[in-house]
Amino acid sequence: MITITDPALFCAAALCTGKEQTRPYLHGVYIQPAATGGGLLLTATDGHILFHAHDPNGSAPRAAIVVPDKGKLPAPWAKGGAITIDLAQGIMRHTTGGLTAGCREDKGTFPYYPNVIPREFSGEVAQFNPDLLARFGDIAKILTKGAFPGIQHNGDSPALVTFARRDCFGVVMPIRAKAVPDLSMPALPSAA
Repeated sequence: MITITDPALFCAAALCTGKEQTRPYLHGVYIQPAATGGGLLLTATDGHILFHAHDPNGSAPRAAIVVPDKGKLPAPWAKGGAITIDLAQGIMRHTTGGLTAGCREDKGTFPYYPNVIPREFSGEVAQFNPDLLARFGDIAKILTKGAFPGIQHNGDSPALVTFARRDCFGVVMPIRAKAVPDLSMPALPSAA
C-alpha cells in the first residue's frame, strides 16, 4: 500500500504525465521511497516538463509507476487527508473526501530523471511553450492558493520551475533557438 500524505503533490504530478502511446511508462506518476530522510518521492514527466516532490510523511514499500484512470484528478483530491493506493486492487482512495478512483501500475522503466534537473543556471533568457507554462500555473494553484511559478532561465538548457513551497519543483525544456520565430520589433509609428 502506498500512502501519500500530501495529496496536492500527487495531483500536481498527475498534470505532468504524458499521453504518447509510444511511451506508456510516462503515463503515470513514479513513486519511490526516499533514499534519505524518509518519506517518498513523486516524479512525473511527459518529456517536455517534469514535476518532482518529496512527501516526508508518505510511504511506499517499493518504486512503482502509478497510472490514475483520470489524468487530471478533480480539485477535491488535492485537499486535506491522504491518498492511499492499492496497486493489487487497482484503486486509489482519498481518506477524508471519501473519493475513489481506479489506477493501474505500469511495469515499464521510468527514465533516469536526475539527468535533466539543472544544477547551475546561466540566467540567459529562453522561450517556452506557453501551454507548458500554463500547466505549471495550474500546478502552482493546486499547491498554494494564489501562487504562481518562478522560472530560473537557463538558455537552451532545461530551466528550473519553483513554487511557493520548498518540497517540490519543476523542470521545463526551452524552445530551441532554431525553432523560435522572428521576434524582432515591428516598425512603430514615430511619436508626434
